[in-house]
Amino acid sequence: MIKQRITLLSNYIEQEADTEGLEFSEELVTVPKSIYYSRQDRVTIPIEHITPDLAQQLNTLGKLRIQWKAAGAHPSEIFQNFNQQGLYIHLVPSTSYYQESIDILSQQLSTSLGLEPFDNSDFIVTATSATYYSNSSIENIKLTQFLSSLTQLDQQDINNIEDFELNWDKESGLKLQWVSSPSDFKISKSTEIRKELAILQPKDLVPDIELAGIRTVLGQDYLPPTKTLIYIKPRHFTTKNTIHYELQSPIGLHPTLKLSDLNYTPPSENCKLFWVSTVDNRLIFDKYQYDEKKFKLLQSWGEIDLEAPVWKVSKFGSIQFLEVLNKTNLEMTYHSRYIEPSSDGKTVLLTPNVFYACDSPELIEDHQLIEKNPFDSYGLGYESFFDKDTIFFHFENEPKTLEFNIPTAKVEDFNRIQLTTLSVVSIGTLYLLYKLFRTFTTNTPVSSSKKSA
Repeated sequence: MIKQRITLLSNYIEQEADTEGLEFSEELVTVPKSIYYSRQDRVTIPIEHITPDLAQQLNTLGKLRIQWKAAGAHPSEIFQNFNQQGLYIHLVPSTSYYQESIDILSQQLSTSLGLEPFDNSDFIVTATSATYYSNSSIENIKLTQFLSSLTQLDQQDINNIEDFELNWDKESGLKLQWVSSPSDFKISKSTEIRKELAILQPKDLVPDIELAGIRTVLGQDYLPPTKTLIYIKPRHFTTKNTIHYELQSPIGLHPTLKLSDLNYTPPSENCKLFWVSTVDNRLIFDKYQYDEKKFKLLQSWGEIDLEAPVWKVSKFGSIQFLEVLNKTNLEMTYHSRYIEPSSDGKTVLLTPNVFYACDSPELIEDHQLIEKNPFDSYGLGYESFFDKDTIFFHFENEPKTLEFNIPTAKVEDFNRIQLTTLSVVSIGTLYLLYKLFRTFTTNTPVSSSKKSA
């Protein structure tokens, strides 16, 4: 049976508050948006409930993880949604026919979510997976329809999505989760889906989190609203420190990203600071040009041809994995590729994911409890570069987008530039021919009669 778990974070469970509109019954639960401030849905679909066409496609992939986060969406230590802005697709093929599966996946996502089509050549092979990235926005209505088609949920049950994640492997089946902002909603009993709802009030008990509230289940195993208490040990934390980003002026063809305010002391000596960055194919990361006193390059994947223009680059760009040796006045310089003549040279620089990674034994006595966290979803991506029991402390990013213009020829100026260039070349050619003709006629010897002896 398909299982849906809905978790609502609230500040009102243990306080006197207006709960008008909150109603429970064996057939229906009604929840007003005033009750909670964040919602996560997690849906587990067993293999036997996956459509044959989708199952055939997924079986050619040993593992698949799709992550999307809207611009400005905030991570949650409870829901553990620390993926970066934009769309990431990570996969590990299980057969040699995975290229066909990528084509089918591309067709499905481009049709369902309105994304640009991609193929096998667009993926970057990292140490743990093949990865694709797109900074394209996704309309909420398209995302709602996509999730509804996979989960068999009514579209009215899916609203205001800020980020979502899809995980697949042959052992666990298909799992989906998404975080959304408050809205009035109703949950009705279904014979096909077991639905569980929990309204919880979080309380920090560093390094644990206590969640107290009520829980109910709609389905054959109906559970009336019952008090519940959950302790979780998160894998990901936020440092409560916000990094300041800026592009050094003037930007020109070599944008330099400057970071400051990394003012945080990790909880253990066995913590290291890391930098994971995704770079658009309009930009180049030069692995031979960075401050080795500040960074240690662990690996760089993707396009490495420094001379290739953007129309010769097939992949989406590159990914860097670095250890930060000195966090004072961090700078990273990139180089712009030659781009197509366009009326818009606007380029977005995705801010890097900067975090401390720590060995858990010093922080948590029983690190196996991390894997029992019901909100954790360890999988492909930057997490897979570390052991499962690693603890992460993330810096928060400023809620802004780093944009700049790469100088390029204007499309509307093409005819004028072509005419000017042709005129200059023609005049220059005529001038050279004229000079050659003058030189030839001037240096021609004049014939004369030989004097007789």
